[in-house]
Amino acid sequence: MPSGLTTPDQHEPPLLYHYTNAGGLQGIIGNRELWATESNYLNDPSEISFASVELLRILEEMKRAGTEHPDRAEHAIELLKRAYVDPNSASQYQEDRAFITSFSRSDQSLTLWRLYSGRNGFSIGFDENVLQAWIGAPTPADFPQEFEATDQERLRAYNMNFHIETRVEEVSYDSARIQEVAEIIMTTPLVVGEPFADEARLRLTLRAVAGVKHHAFADEKEARLIVQAVGDFAADPSVRVAADGSLVAYRKVAIPFEAVRSITIAPAANVQRTEHALQSLMRTGGRGAWSHVEVRSFDVPFAW
Repeated sequence: MPSGLTTPDQHEPPLLYHYTNAGGLQGIIGNRELWATESNYLNDPSEISFASVELLRILEEMKRAGTEHPDRAEHAIELLKRAYVDPNSASQYQEDRAFITSFSRSDQSLTLWRLYSGRNGFSIGFDENVLQAWIGAPTPADFPQEFEATDQERLRAYNMNFHIETRVEEVSYDSARIQEVAEIIMTTPLVVGEPFADEARLRLTLRAVAGVKHHAFADEKEARLIVQAVGDFAADPSVRVAADGSLVAYRKVAIPFEAVRSITIAPAANVQRTEHALQSLMRTGGRGAWSHVEVRSFDVPFAW
């Protein structure tokens, strides 16, 4: 079995690694879907509000310094305070509500194994391009035909992904990115007499702050799948019970078989027994739909 210590092949598609426990793996493989958690229900919601708080500080400094566009600064400051700085704000527009699935560019992060996978967990490698292949199709018949699915499966995926958009964003740990967003805001002319149109454009610019975290998290090498509603007919978010007993809002995203490229077994796990269970989990009536998935071990010495 190949080791988890692999060197990326220049011909391989860009991979995203999602660290999860056995229950998470079973749900992803069994249901062919990812769960994206609403940002203010993350383990630490300040991960999301950090950039908004920094942006607010920068804009307030610009205003005090005598910017040429005080009205623009004031409008942005008011919107940030009302709908962004507090991760639990009820004033955030529905289409601005970010639902996030976290990934890493590495399947060799000891920190992430400890935090999210545990002794019997996994790191699932996804093809970044195929992961989003079932987003935005006008009808089920418009899904890419190269991905294996029955008509019923396509219809289910179409309904699940209807009126949502997704994007993969590399997380920036550099506060210079927040400064760039502030400068974009200040150089965008105010739409006089059209407050709703102006706010909509400002909100579009503010989406960029969803991909900025404090530099203390830099070793995670995080990338995020960000899921947002783009129409009035998107399905309502689902609600699940978290491990601590609290309610958590999330969105489901349907994915093709081909989106999963590899499964790495946690260090120190019983590899042979786990691999046998994985093969049972990935059987799909003899179709071999998961036969392309590489199962490998992470055999770096590691003490839990």
